[in-house]
Parts: sequence; C-alpha cells; structure tokens
Amino acid sequence: MISLGPVPLLAIWALACCGVGLGLAHLLLRRQDPAIRRRGADLAFWMLAALVLVARVVYVLAHVEGYRLDPLSILRVGDGGFGLAWGAAAAALYGGWATRRHARLRAVLATGLVAGLVLWWSGGWAIHSLQRHRIAFPQVALETLDGRQTSLAAHTGRPVVLNLWATWCPPCRREMPVLARAQARAQDVDIVLVNQGEDAATVATYLRAQGLDVRNIYLDAAMASMHAAGSQGLPTTLFFDADGRLVRAHMGELSDPVLQEMLARLR
Repeated sequence: MISLGPVPLLAIWALACCGVGLGLAHLLLRRQDPAIRRRGADLAFWMLAALVLVARVVYVLAHVEGYRLDPLSILRVGDGGFGLAWGAAAAALYGGWATRRHARLRAVLATGLVAGLVLWWSGGWAIHSLQRHRIAFPQVALETLDGRQTSLAAHTGRPVVLNLWATWCPPCRREMPVLARAQARAQDVDIVLVNQGEDAATVATYLRAQGLDVRNIYLDAAMASMHAAGSQGLPTTLFFDADGRLVRAHMGELSDPVLQEMLARLR
C-alpha cells in the first residue's frame, strides 16, 4: 500500500510525526506555569516551521539546475524533496538559541523534536520495508497504442520506472515532460508509462496535442496496475531494480531533481 485514498501514506505519516512531536511537547508543558506554556507552544511551532523550510531550501539549492527547468515545481512540496537532516539541525539550533536561558523548556522542546524524528525515521523505514515485500513487479495484461496485447515482461532484466497516469489527471500532465526528458536521457533504465482506464484514441490524441515524444506507452484498461501497487491515486511511480525488486514507491507529482535522484539509486 502506498496511499490511503488519494493521500500518500508517507504524507499521512509525516503529519502524524509532526502531531506526535508537538503533542508530546504540549503535554510536557502542562507542568509549567502559563507564561512558559505559551512561550513553549510558540517555539514548538516555529521549530517545526524552521525544520520544514530549511529542509526544502537546502534540497532546492542542492538541485538548483533541475528546478531551473520548472521554477514553479519548487512550490510543489509533494515531490518529497527535503534535506531532512539539515532541517532537523536548523530546528535544534533555533530551539537551543531561543531557550538558552530556560534549560527546562529546552529539554521539553528537545524531547518533542527527537520523538518526532525518531518516529519518522523508524516508521518510514518500516513503510518502505513493507512496500518492498508486498509490491511485486506487476504481471498484468497491457495493450499498446496500436492494439497489440503485451505485458511488462519485455522489460525484465533491466531497471524499470513504472509510471501510472491518466490524461485527465493534472499532476500527471505536469510531470509528463519531466518523464519524457528523463526517458530521452536514461539509456540504462526503462521508463514505462502505463495509462489507467483510458482508450488508445484518447491517449494518442493527448500525446499528439502536447507534442510529447515518448516511448513505452501502454494501456491498462482494467487499472490492474493500480490495484497491484495498492494505490488509489494518480500519478503513482514505482522504481524496480534489474531483479524486479521494488526500490522506491512514490505517489504524487515528481519534479526533475527528485526523479533524477531516484534514478541514481537504480543504477
């Protein structure tokens, strides 16, 4: 499973970790006097804001060439591009500086921060492990745009990026040029685009209208690929190594830098 309804599972987990960290800090602050409680609640919020903002800025700066191709993608944080270690360091430094004269308050905020981060890293590892064991390389019936029956068997033995998409899906449409550029560059990875639930005429008309030069376009009329992935939203992208083992699963729009980073893990 990579989603609960249309929401990525990892996004839900990230919100849960933030909630646990903030909730624990607020619980510990209940033992303090009202002035300290208010200050602690404000600092907890701003530490979280610093973590998210710095993590995103650091990642964007490290991949500035990729984001230059589509500057608006910087704002689409659903791509998962965050330098979390840098963000956590920034939150800790800000919290330490803001509580330099309040050792007890510093301990409370540090406890909340550490709890949230430990929960994120341990839970994220568990989710990725579960996905690797439960999501297999799809063996589903597909069709080419010219009506031939096929499957993904032709791509066995090579790393595969399997993108599930539809023409009516705005994030799918936005990321299609990203996938097309990656497909043109990546000679050692097969990037396969499997349309969900639409007919050949609809897909061919869309590709023609957008001027997209892409290959490995298949049709999955029964949307069996989504069922196999445990995804209930589009776009969904699965990254398989040459042995057919899942390396990473991503639900939502991919930016160029995040896609390139994931491709590097397959090589």
